[in-house]
Amino acid sequence: MRTTAANPWHKASFDDFLHRRLPELLAARLGVTTCRAEGSGEHACRIVLGGGSGEGAFEVEYDGLPAPDEEGVFRLPEAPDPDGGPRLPPPSTVPRRERDPSPGVELVVLPVADRDDLAEARIACLGDRLSTFIETRLGQVPEHTPLDGSLLRTLAPLKDWLHAFLASCAEPLDDTNWLSRAAHLRRLLVPDRQEVFTAGHFGRTCPFETPEGPNIGRVLTISRGAEIRGRRLVIVDGEPAAGLGLAGACIPFLEHDDGNRVLMGANMMRQWLAPEEREPAFVRTGLEPPAPDFWCGRNLLTALVSWDGDAFDDALLVSRSGARKLACPDPLEPGDKLSNRHGIKGVVSRVAPDDEMPRLPDGTPVELVFSFSGIPSRWVMGLVREAALGHAARLRGDPAVAPPFEAPSDEQLRDLLQGSGLRADGMTTLTLDGTPLRRPATAGWVYWGCTLHRARPKLRAAVHPDDRGQRLGVMEVRALAEAGAPAVIRELTNTCSTRRGDAGSLAARAAAGPVEPASTASPAFAALAAGLAQAGIRAEAGPRGVAFRLEPYRGPTLSLAAGVPHPWLPGETLSEVCAAEGTAGYPEVAGANARLARLLKDGAPEPLAAAARDDLAAAAAALYDGLASAPEPGRDENALFSGRGVIVPGSDLPADRLGLPEEMAWRLFGPLATRELGDPEAVRRRSEAAARALADLMERHWVILNHAPSVSPTAMLAFRPLPTPGHA
Repeated sequence: MRTTAANPWHKASFDDFLHRRLPELLAARLGVTTCRAEGSGEHACRIVLGGGSGEGAFEVEYDGLPAPDEEGVFRLPEAPDPDGGPRLPPPSTVPRRERDPSPGVELVVLPVADRDDLAEARIACLGDRLSTFIETRLGQVPEHTPLDGSLLRTLAPLKDWLHAFLASCAEPLDDTNWLSRAAHLRRLLVPDRQEVFTAGHFGRTCPFETPEGPNIGRVLTISRGAEIRGRRLVIVDGEPAAGLGLAGACIPFLEHDDGNRVLMGANMMRQWLAPEEREPAFVRTGLEPPAPDFWCGRNLLTALVSWDGDAFDDALLVSRSGARKLACPDPLEPGDKLSNRHGIKGVVSRVAPDDEMPRLPDGTPVELVFSFSGIPSRWVMGLVREAALGHAARLRGDPAVAPPFEAPSDEQLRDLLQGSGLRADGMTTLTLDGTPLRRPATAGWVYWGCTLHRARPKLRAAVHPDDRGQRLGVMEVRALAEAGAPAVIRELTNTCSTRRGDAGSLAARAAAGPVEPASTASPAFAALAAGLAQAGIRAEAGPRGVAFRLEPYRGPTLSLAAGVPHPWLPGETLSEVCAAEGTAGYPEVAGANARLARLLKDGAPEPLAAAARDDLAAAAAALYDGLASAPEPGRDENALFSGRGVIVPGSDLPADRLGLPEEMAWRLFGPLATRELGDPEAVRRRSEAAARALADLMERHWVILNHAPSVSPTAMLAFRPLPTPGHA
């Protein structure tokens, strides 16, 4: 079977652009007679263009042009700006590989298919896309116009165009680990996708490696047995396993898992953080790449057994020994997310001492507990088989191999287990404190990875507009309305809205005394009312709701050269529009109106005038649509005195209590503690008196927990908060 992670089409298409397509294009459009291109570094190239003859001969050199390396990766000192100039890169949450610490922003331009039938699709790779980008911007030198170096630089600013191309067409390379990088370089875009999967996909793209959500089927992964050749995606290896992507081919017992879970397993492996020490899996497929830094997980002794609240739903109970293995780069803590190759993504509920964990009959403590109730509901029987085979492999001291679609059969697996001294069903009786558990359970070594989803960086709380307040969208407002909480809606969308002019003083006002609800309209409603006023509609909020009435706009207006149909009132004619400075859509109306006025003044033929009137009507309709599209009340609000974090089960909490991480508790209730004590310094130092005041305040207050998606009133639940250690 042919196994490769290579992707030569990126560099090959760029070289074809440099040495063939660009010279042909410049010769045809500008009359350039010579075009020499050469590398000037691993990620840069130089192009020399020439023209003229005799004494009029000239050459123009473009040095330091960005160029991809052999992998097809561009590396720039900073991210390009869409206008062609440089800009500083945004802070990244993705760690760089230890093996490549050099600075710079790494970018990749993905190939694009022109249709979803990949058997017939034309594939535009890097060089093809770059050629089209430049061709649309390149002018034509008029005949008999002498070309010189200055004119050539003006007509063909290649360096600016390359930076603009990367800014609009390239994307940051996913460098989380070896697999994420290699898989990213083998992606294919299908922007005009009509079908999620067609017959032409088989053997060409992995049926599992695609994003979840709206991009499913639009972002594909090229199979290990396929390559881009001559602008076609061709199959070079027709074996079934060759139709998988790099990640899918590394999932043992793949055929025993639900397809959705295989998709998640492949995607989550690309999110594993790279540990300092690499440990290969006890159970492999035999198709893993021969790269030492490919392995990012750890073999953990896993028990598939119910374990009270610590293993509820997707919660994972991890031992301290297991947590030490997975500590990358920081110690593992509750709220951190782990995953395995079978699509089980779980949240660490608790890190327990080893002596609190169940044990194998020989006394070996279990390192991770996942509830078996999550197996049949997700149909990941491959996980059960990996645990059993992993146990046998560890006892034998040799890795076991379970290739995709060719894994050991049930009978073969039973023989392997019995030959290793284990029960044929792979189960064992665990003990706790020396007492055997009531029922046998599956326990064995499973390969787990620590994902980049950590609790610490996800925790935030906002009491000031500069903080990252929790978003409050339409779904959340509707859920609160269905729950019968209008006062809460008014507080969150108005008093606590970051759009208010006095939002910056809200925390100080809360520390000084009780804050009265805002008496003015919410910022979102005020913006909507202002837009409607420009359209001649007055909106007023009163105790009985919102009332609307027609009222002429009293600001500056533009008289139209000819009346057009009113966008909102059938049968009415619109003769003037608002001319407020900065109104979106007004410049287009003014331009269309000026063209119509000029045509009418010049006595232009009726067909031309009619077309101009249609243009004016369309511009006026777009203007009115913009006036009515001011922020909807409750849409994308950011509420102060709100926070966000990872939720984990708290088996020691009463049903009406919610544990708030101490950092969040001090942030949200600190101003109230300051009011209670009258001593801001004590709250800043978090003194014992301030801690008692904080606990007392939290005992008397309620918080609303919102668990997205907010599709029902139960998405909003009220709890009494309790300060808890940690970040979840």
